[in-house]
Amino acid sequence: MTLESLAKFGATIPGAIPDLLDPQLLTFGSDRGMMVCGFEEIAGVRYYQGWWMQWINE
Repeated sequence: MTLESLAKFGATIPGAIPDLLDPQLLTFGSDRGMMVCGFEEIAGVRYYQGWWMQWINE
């Protein structure tokens, strides 16, 4: 599934935020957070990145 929108005559408009391709869960701690890595492809170039998502208890 991509984040592209439909334009006229069935054409697509790329989303403002590129999709994170081949996402992989590296670590998961139910009490702390999780680390996910993947890559975006922009103009035919791959940009690899990692995301640390942390739980916040309020």
